[in-house]
Amino acid sequence: MIRRSAAIVANLAQQLEARSSSVMLVNLPNSSRSLIAAKDIEAGSVIHRDEQPMLCSPSPAAIDITCASCLRPVPPLSVAVPGNNKAVGESNRQHRFCSIDCEQTALDTWLQIDLLCDFSALQTACKDNAEKFPLMAARLACMALQQHQDENEIISKSTENLVSSSKKVMRGDPLKDLSSLCYAKIPQAPDDWSNMHAMLLQGLSTSGLSTSKFDLEWYCWVLSRLHLNVFRVDTVPPLDIQADPAALFKAAAAVVSGGGAPQGSAVYLLGSMFNHSCEPNVDVTFPNNNAEIAFVAATDIAKNTELCISYIDAGGGRAARQEQLRFAYGFLCNCPKCIEEKAM
Repeated sequence: MIRRSAAIVANLAQQLEARSSSVMLVNLPNSSRSLIAAKDIEAGSVIHRDEQPMLCSPSPAAIDITCASCLRPVPPLSVAVPGNNKAVGESNRQHRFCSIDCEQTALDTWLQIDLLCDFSALQTACKDNAEKFPLMAARLACMALQQHQDENEIISKSTENLVSSSKKVMRGDPLKDLSSLCYAKIPQAPDDWSNMHAMLLQGLSTSGLSTSKFDLEWYCWVLSRLHLNVFRVDTVPPLDIQADPAALFKAAAAVVSGGGAPQGSAVYLLGSMFNHSCEPNVDVTFPNNNAEIAFVAATDIAKNTELCISYIDAGGGRAARQEQLRFAYGFLCNCPKCIEEKAM
């Protein structure tokens, strides 16, 4: 795993200092960067909040019931926006939005280009193979194309403008800040990456715009960062009060147990700074039932203690946890819980 440069860490530390008095970004001996408590923190206290994703996408299985902009669940009868321009060709793909504001945010950043593309084949492949990162890469490509259009073509707002448009909400710029995320070295693109990349290019080609910069090397650059930094966004879907009581009970049980498909996936600039522990002292929450994230102290935390979340379901045994972390993130955990269980 490759970490960030010292200059990038220093820049992120300044941003974090401006947002939170509870957290500091430092370099610790066991890792190149870590978040620590700047003061004693009581259990239940909000450590970091109001951060919107710099890049997100609904889960392939939940596209029809998820806001394409903020990942909030939407009821089945919400207004849909056609997923392709009629001048290009008909498409059954649709984008859903929970509000006019979310639709406008999408139009300002990626949707104008997306409407010229046809990612239906990529969506189907992602749904059939339980893949999520290719759709996030497709959205990033649309962002890049939309931001660099000539004045005579589609005019859009820069994602950078959105970053500075609100003092209350934090959002990184994926076209600049994705490079600051840790990533895994990929010596050669796996076959499935190459296949998905080909479908992404096929979808982009219907826009009539140049896609030369979105080559396989770019695709691997993006996915190597998404694999290590994406958060799963779990939200509570709206319940149909006219539905069968048994169906309502089943849906409620799925929410309580953490079952069911997540609404989507998201990448956060400062949220990505949290390291892993199988016994985390910080919980990940989505208080507004969308992709806006908050981090809450799970226990009382003493000053200068490292702040950690769990990247996985930490309820399993040590061997299962280690294998999951090795496969998904490329490291073996040496947190206190793993060390204690190893000694038993």
